Amino acid sequence: MVTAEEKTLLAERMVTGNLHKLRHLSAMLTPEELAEMINTSKEIDHIKIFQVLEPEKALKTFENLDFEIQEELLNSFSIDQLSDTLNKISPDDRTGLFEKLPEETTRKYLSLQ
Repeated sequence: MVTAEEKTLLAERMVTGNLHKLRHLSAMLTPEELAEMINTSKEIDHIKIFQVLEPEKALKTFENLDFEIQEELLNSFSIDQLSDTLNKISPDDRTGLFEKLPEETTRKYLSLQ
């Protein structure tokens, strides 16, 4: 578990384009802590963070993100990443996500599964 002070320091250090550094820093956090940090910081490049996360951690982090960030990530994912993510998130999270997305986008995503 990371203290509030350590979270603040990690958040400051995550504002980097260095993928190796992002991988190391994000490994220090639980998915819930990482999601909280991403949700509260406009400076952290969440797209780059998701490039370096292990698939299971990425999935758990995704489920804890705010809708706007989830939507931005989905738009940045490859077709395989998109399909994999939508198929593996919990049914309740997937339903909640689809309810918030525009109908056309939801139909497009449903056709991937």
